[in-house]
Amino acid sequence: MDFDFFFGCKSTVKPEGDQRPRICPRCHNASVMSAKQRNWLDICWVPIMPTSTKHLWTCNICQWNLKRQDG
Repeated sequence: MDFDFFFGCKSTVKPEGDQRPRICPRCHNASVMSAKQRNWLDICWVPIMPTSTKHLWTCNICQWNLKRQDG
């Protein structure tokens, strides 16, 4: 009997906090929003547990992102 396990990391990005649009420094559209990115360990395409979390500014148009600083 042969068992193959598939391990991987999946990343999810969800809106978080203040959702007022801001100007993107790359594409100059008002589409930068606050978001939270989580990386998940998954086995056989099923998310098991989060491995890391980041708070970002992200542009919905050009996919630019920057780690959010407090203050």
